[in-house]
Amino acid sequence: MNQIYKLAIVGLLGCSIVACTKKQETQTATTNTLDQGQYYGTTEPKHGLDEIWINNREEPQYMDPILTHGVPDGALAMNAFARLVQIDPHTAKAAPDLAEKWDVYDEGRRYVFTLREGLKWSDGQPLTAHDFDFAWRRLMDPATGAVYASLAYTTIEGGEAFARKALVVSGFPKSVDAADLQAFLEGQGLQIEKVVARYQSTDHFVFPGGDDKAKSKKAIEDAIHKSNKFGKLSAKEADGSVVAMRAIDDTHFEVTLVGPLPYFVLLAEFSNFAALPQHVVERVAKENNGDASSWTKLENIVCSGAYKLVKENFKIDKIYEKNPYYWDAANVKTNRIRILMIESENTLMNAYKVGEVDVYGPHQISAEQLGLVKGMKDFHQDPYLGIYYYLVNHKVPGLDNVKVRKALSLAIDRQSLATNVLGDSFFPYGGIIPDGLAGYKSYQQELFNPEKARQLLAEAGYPNGEGFPNFQFLYDTKEIHRTVIQAVQQMWKKELNIDVELVNTEWKVYLHRMQTHNFELGRQGWIGDFIDPFTFHELALSNSGNNHSQWKSATYDELVLGANKEPDQNKRLEMLHEAEKIAIQEQAMIPLLLYTKTYMHKPYVKGFYKDYQDHHLWKHMWIDPNWNK
Repeated sequence: MNQIYKLAIVGLLGCSIVACTKKQETQTATTNTLDQGQYYGTTEPKHGLDEIWINNREEPQYMDPILTHGVPDGALAMNAFARLVQIDPHTAKAAPDLAEKWDVYDEGRRYVFTLREGLKWSDGQPLTAHDFDFAWRRLMDPATGAVYASLAYTTIEGGEAFARKALVVSGFPKSVDAADLQAFLEGQGLQIEKVVARYQSTDHFVFPGGDDKAKSKKAIEDAIHKSNKFGKLSAKEADGSVVAMRAIDDTHFEVTLVGPLPYFVLLAEFSNFAALPQHVVERVAKENNGDASSWTKLENIVCSGAYKLVKENFKIDKIYEKNPYYWDAANVKTNRIRILMIESENTLMNAYKVGEVDVYGPHQISAEQLGLVKGMKDFHQDPYLGIYYYLVNHKVPGLDNVKVRKALSLAIDRQSLATNVLGDSFFPYGGIIPDGLAGYKSYQQELFNPEKARQLLAEAGYPNGEGFPNFQFLYDTKEIHRTVIQAVQQMWKKELNIDVELVNTEWKVYLHRMQTHNFELGRQGWIGDFIDPFTFHELALSNSGNNHSQWKSATYDELVLGANKEPDQNKRLEMLHEAEKIAIQEQAMIPLLLYTKTYMHKPYVKGFYKDYQDHHLWKHMWIDPNWNK
């Protein structure tokens, strides 16, 4: 890992970069002289002082915070829907938001959040702990189809049983444990994935194995009902009642975790864990024969965050205005935020230059444009919690061969990509977890070995590329992705003598094809959702909604999920390291690069804080007309 990048990460997580940046911004704001040539384009806003224009890149796939899973979706959700906690931009630590405090019990396994009194939705209706209970259960409910369901159910006790429709088996004496029940069922010739003891109960969750889960589940139920080995037992399919969380009353929300997870409070800040307006979602469902999906349409949507949606023009812009019912509305500095949908990097740079947008983002600045702006005062390059990698569909014949996957990986010259293609705006990388993240030591693969790549491809049955299938590579409409894959395409041709066809689609189509595994090879970037290695490990879990490659490893799952229950944090990190080693050795994915974040914002935009995850809350931003004085 690049040492400068690693030191920057350590500094940022220790909040020193945030503090230094704040000091530098203060010094800049008090400077009495200005060389206009040191900024790119205009330094005067083209709009009123009570609004800011920000680019969002694409039209979001979803506006419902429970369903969001892309950067364009998440940026809007985090500003319109508040969570229990927020990240303090000055310290980079968790701070109260809708919850005024939280108490921790049972050695870090149980949390009770106390919500602020008098919280309201943007329609003036009360916002209570029941809205969080409703939202989080909906996130885990398999009927919802949320990509991030696994992030919730691998965290909250009983969530996996509900989300995956396990059987709840009751009636055991205290002497019977999960291993006893599993051994008994497998002794009946039944296929069992696992048996998990229910927390603080004699009940057990039984997860059926095999390809036909319904058939397996029925056989398990029959065996349990007929057996008298453990006394009289009952079995039923798990529902939302088995999830260990509840609204104690309107202002207290209790959550019990699968273990003493060190990242839970940071996870609660993630936009998928926002409250939902139960009164609106249920009303819309009632009006539409059970379909609540239109609750986020302009005529229905209500928000809990600092801003509410008031107008939208598809693929052009969305207008948000200050939410007067937000608990901290008095400290929200800007009344109106215009969000634009500019997909092209070149178009965006031109718009930024003339002041049609105040913030260049969330695009990375292309290598061609870096030459224009890298020396400018409004150019910024920060550490970024992100891995750029390629996906391989493990169910596709040919790509299901680990030697083929390794050959594709070792034939890529990552250093050349980073330096010659991307202008050092990325760093070459061979792991799937950022090194140093919360004390984590990443396992790294070899970055480039074309001779070994050719040997592996020959061993797989394709000497010098002969007979190699003509796979398609899927990527979304973004200049940087086209530039990178064209370079990799040439490397594969040069080193392996194989051809790969490039297929470009718009953002929503790309996401849908990834989710439905309708691809052979494809690009993926992952920005961590919270400051812990699990945010990256979750991608490769067998039942994760983010596991688009369909790679599965029972040993990997056992290590990662077991680590979440491990109270010894050093041992937990060792287990996660061993899991990453398995994923790399089996080439579950092809890691390429570590992100840095390149962006620009006008000098008159204040309150735009550096952030390791590139999360920027509009409520902190304002226009300073006297920025140069």
